[in-house]
Amino acid sequence: MFPELLLSGLPSLPLPQRSQLPSCPAIYFALDHKDRVLYVGKASNLQTRWKDHHRLEQLTRAHKRSPVRIAWLDCTKQVSQVDAMESHYITLYRPLLNGTQVPAKKIIPSETVLQQTLIKIAPYCIVFGIAPASDRHQLPTVSIRYFTAFSSRIVSNFRRSFKASNKKPSGLQWAEFVRRKYGSWWRTRCNGMAIELAPWAVIGEDSKGLAEEATVQTLAGVELMALQPYQLSALMEQYSYIEECYPGIAALESDPIPLIWTPPPREPQATTQEVLPASASTTPIANLDMSDSPTINSSPDEQPSSSSNMRAMDRTFLDIEGVEVEVCKDVNTCKLFVRHHLVWKIARGTIHVDLDPRCVDNLRNLVNKRLTTIRWIGYSYRVERVYFIEDEMEVDTVLMPLAMFEDLIRGEYRNRGENSLLQEDDCIKLGRWLEDRTISKLLVGTT
Repeated sequence: MFPELLLSGLPSLPLPQRSQLPSCPAIYFALDHKDRVLYVGKASNLQTRWKDHHRLEQLTRAHKRSPVRIAWLDCTKQVSQVDAMESHYITLYRPLLNGTQVPAKKIIPSETVLQQTLIKIAPYCIVFGIAPASDRHQLPTVSIRYFTAFSSRIVSNFRRSFKASNKKPSGLQWAEFVRRKYGSWWRTRCNGMAIELAPWAVIGEDSKGLAEEATVQTLAGVELMALQPYQLSALMEQYSYIEECYPGIAALESDPIPLIWTPPPREPQATTQEVLPASASTTPIANLDMSDSPTINSSPDEQPSSSSNMRAMDRTFLDIEGVEVEVCKDVNTCKLFVRHHLVWKIARGTIHVDLDPRCVDNLRNLVNKRLTTIRWIGYSYRVERVYFIEDEMEVDTVLMPLAMFEDLIRGEYRNRGENSLLQEDDCIKLGRWLEDRTISKLLVGTT
């Protein structure tokens, strides 16, 4: 209905010069220095609208880090179409702020939240294909099916993950439009694409064959199993409702979701062994410069993190032989770590929460004395800023690879020996358990 605009060619003014905006009816676009659309809105009087705009405080803070300008499309001759035009351009340009709460401490792009959710559900799903926009679907729609095996547990875990996703300050919302104990249906939208997640009732050898012959494709930069064209054709011949529900559906052969605000995950995501946490959520948030980042801080008292490379992490708490173990997972690399305070608690029975100047040296000395392998010689310890997504908590810590921690506790256990006076010591109990096991394998298959 309305053409795509050359945003860089529209008249525009820097945000601080908004008082000079014309007094015409308009569709306006808040743009960053890369012409990425931060916000789309309508105004009967553009100048008046920007005297006290509800996004002004957010955009002003963003402008301090990277220039923001207001571009506009004069609608003097199209006043009756302003509402439709606003809706069209919001759908077309997928602005960062539209659809988010005002104010919000952080704004996270929809595509970022979608990436994190897809990583969680990938081990249980297969992409059937993508259908073009039609009378049945307003937007091009990606159909994803999960193998339920009539498992209410999987459905419940999906539901918890989607609820956690919906609580994040982004424009992405998962709607459960069919709710069933063994097979609910969900729908969401991101960057001009619709995604539907539905159950696939095929179980046993049939589903195993589908997964074994499927290919790997990316969706929003996340790897998922996807049907090959011949597989989809065979299923459509067998189940006519697939074509009825998704007219024109074809196998997914390239990523249809553009990543405007975020890069793809830095490493390929697991598609067969990745765990779906029962209540975890992931999103790589950092207090970044607007020139490279989607995050916008809304509180004037919030200061940028001391490190622009702050790790975003999930964490899982395990009970192993009565010993509480916290395992931290980098959401971008999927690598597993423990924090320094857990090392001291297990190995020495004391908790060192605060980071004093000697913390790194003390940790290095402890490891070098107790490790029974040369595997970790030369490892570089450093203080890092970590963001725990589920708890929205930032901490400074020293991270130790989980495998190193396991080697350390095994060495400490062997050094102490089977002293009867220490049988209830956390280090002895965990060390004995680790003699023929690893914590990482314990994580696989848990929910």
